[in-house]
Amino acid sequence: MQVLNLSANYIERIENLYTLTQLQSLNLSGNNITRIQGLRTLNNLETLDLSHNIIENTKHLADTTSLNKLILSHNNIDTCPNLVKNKHLQVLDLGYNKIRTTFNMNECLPNRIKSLYLGYNKITDLLAPLFLLFFDSTDDVDFSGNPFIEYMKEEK
Repeated sequence: MQVLNLSANYIERIENLYTLTQLQSLNLSGNNITRIQGLRTLNNLETLDLSHNIIENTKHLADTTSLNKLILSHNNIDTCPNLVKNKHLQVLDLGYNKIRTTFNMNECLPNRIKSLYLGYNKITDLLAPLFLLFFDSTDDVDFSGNPFIEYMKEEK
């Protein structure tokens, strides 16, 4: 099996996927997942959608080094996930979370990300876009809906 869609199934834990070693795309969006686990054996996983869950902790994402697309929008994440070892990652969606700063974000993300979505978080650093200087080939970045955008509008 290469594609598995388990969205909107009231799943609370990621488990029993260890035999699906050829899985390339996994959709677990719209569930009740609180933490990321059980992905270590999915060495061919390229796309992972964990949007619309209640995830706070992303520490086990460091084990998913084959990903090129990761969707974590609409969760309770307040810090940048440590994905620096994931050299294949090109698309990262962290929109609609609780991230407040981009400080040190260049240290937790691989420098080859092409699309980065950070819209509708709680980012207030006025210098947030400057961290993008550390990325080699970022084409598309979205900071819309963050408090610093509102602050910049008030300054005009």
